[in-house]
Amino acid sequence: LSAAQVTGAPITMAVLEIEGLPRNLEQRDLLLLDVSEVLQNAYTAAALIGRLGPTSFGLVTFAPRESHFRASLNRFGHDLQRVKEGLRVLGATVSLPETGPYDLEQLLDEARPKPFAKTAILAV
Repeated sequence: LSAAQVTGAPITMAVLEIEGLPRNLEQRDLLLLDVSEVLQNAYTAAALIGRLGPTSFGLVTFAPRESHFRASLNRFGHDLQRVKEGLRVLGATVSLPETGPYDLEQLLDEARPKPFAKTAILAV
């Protein structure tokens, strides 16, 4: 965040939640290693990638254009299917505001995927 503030370079952040992982912790952790490799390959440009939780990754990148960021995100989602059929990524992104102050926790919270409202359909 400091580098973006000093240089004025645009930053885009994302929190990616991986769904469809096995319940077995050992299998899940091994699969998440593969997922992290696919994520690193999708974002070969300047990016900071880290695991934020049991099934989520954080991503910060100096993306010159949001369309380039989204294209890499789509490629990551597509490549997940080669790791294991049925894996899905839920994600949300936030671009760094041009003026501060910069609060990392607030930006991460904005970038976290929001749960969708679930509705039930009842058959009569």
